[in-house]
Amino acid sequence: MLRIFKPKKKQNRNTRGKDYYHRENLIQTRDELSKILELLDSPNIINTSNNLVFHNKELTAITVNDLETDYGKESYILDPESGINGHEIYYYRIISGTFRFLLQLHFIDNKFFFAGTKIATENEMLQSDKKIIIDSVKKRYCIDEDCKDETFKIKDPQGNILTSHDNIFYYIKYLVNNEISRKLQSQYSQHGGNGLGEDLDSTLDGLI
Repeated sequence: MLRIFKPKKKQNRNTRGKDYYHRENLIQTRDELSKILELLDSPNIINTSNNLVFHNKELTAITVNDLETDYGKESYILDPESGINGHEIYYYRIISGTFRFLLQLHFIDNKFFFAGTKIATENEMLQSDKKIIIDSVKKRYCIDEDCKDETFKIKDPQGNILTSHDNIFYYIKYLVNNEISRKLQSQYSQHGGNGLGEDLDSTLDGLI
């Protein structure tokens, strides 16, 4: 992911409760899971030669046992009651300069398959703030600087997927192409609609 400014700090892990984290959950139902898993076979996608990373960690290297070492103490652990067996989400709230990051890492039976980041600012998020994020994505994954797109659908050499969308806040999502994702895709395919600068640059690079 992107590490935008130094220093970065965690927010107090006890200031938000279950209802808040449930609202922020990007996979609340089986239908939502099914739609996300459709991305594994999505057409019209940008291919990158760089492996996707989440907070400076390659997606395939993320494990539940290493979370505290890699990300520190979680802000919250949610049992989402999504009807998806074994589903558990670890949240991390990070402040970096004027930016506010809410990270969520999703596991099924302790196996990582999905992550998301909600990016906000201390005040209303400006287009100039979003441009910083968008330019960082382009730079990290070698997207043509002339590309006018402000949201992305990117696939790395391992078949992992990054998508983004802009809805007041800016969201970046990461889907791992691994055994658990393919198993979930098979299991839940019938759900849902149709089935399925050093200071600035280095810190931003760490958080995208």
